[in-house]
Amino acid sequence: MIGMKGTGVARMWSATLLPERGSDYDRFAKDVSLPMFKSHDGFLGVAMMRNQTFACVITYWTGTDAVRSLEASARYGATVAAIKAAGFIETFGETVVLETHLSDFT
Repeated sequence: MIGMKGTGVARMWSATLLPERGSDYDRFAKDVSLPMFKSHDGFLGVAMMRNQTFACVITYWTGTDAVRSLEASARYGATVAAIKAAGFIETFGETVVLETHLSDFT
């Protein structure tokens, strides 16, 4: 995270996955979600994690204004609609935005 130690906000999203659809989720994350996040001003980085039945995406942003802009964008709305329509998410968890007080990415 280019010189961004301990600043900004993190947005955490989670969901439970259908176990047999993990590779579909992986493709969607790489081909749709990642480019969508990268296209938004204020995006600093992302960590996408999953096991067989649980996925978590933590995105890092310059501030809450950048997160609000993301969530209000048409491209984000289309991505949310597409992930719902894809059918590999069993349940959606809560989305949380937190201020980062310590981070160190190399």
